[in-house]
Amino acid sequence: MRGAENFGAQVPRDIRVDFAATMARYLTVTLGRGRTASGIIGEEQLAEVRTWIANYHKLKDHLEKISEINRELLRRDRAQKRRG
Repeated sequence: MRGAENFGAQVPRDIRVDFAATMARYLTVTLGRGRTASGIIGEEQLAEVRTWIANYHKLKDHLEKISEINRELLRRDRAQKRRG
């Protein structure tokens, strides 16, 4: 997690720890072009939300792999049609 110093702030170590903990509970979701939703996640929800985020990233990776396969199949199809 990024500390406050990464945002250009010069803060004592104990404040940076609090800052990092606060940042870990703040969730921002991009909904589309320039649209975001954000909010603070309570400690009781933090583990569950982290799991949801990890699942989202796994799904996104799988979809990208499927897209790569589809692009390769399209490329092969076009090459085969050119050959006759």
